[in-house]
Amino acid sequence: MAIAKDAKTCKEKVVSQLTSVGQLAMTIFTLGTSTAASASKNAAVNAAKISTLGKKLEELKAAAKASANIQKVVDQAKKFKEAKNAGQKVKDVYDKAIDVADAVD
Repeated sequence: MAIAKDAKTCKEKVVSQLTSVGQLAMTIFTLGTSTAASASKNAAVNAAKISTLGKKLEELKAAAKASANIQKVVDQAKKFKEAKNAGQKVKDVYDKAIDVADAVD
């Protein structure tokens, strides 16, 4: 067996292993009639897990959408920076042209 990441996980795994042995013994002792009760319990647990997973999936979808929107903003900021740099180059050329014109006078 592997070492659990924390005490809670260890406890859960030990309880799970012990109850599975108990379920097996109960199934054998009752000739299989006890499995219906545990199946309904397991179905409820699984339904709760599925519900939780569905909520997590919706959260992930929202995060992915937000990430896409953030990427659009970043792309626009990059384009703005490129335009600003181009504008600065035009200003530099203009300033040099003015200096040349002043030198000619």
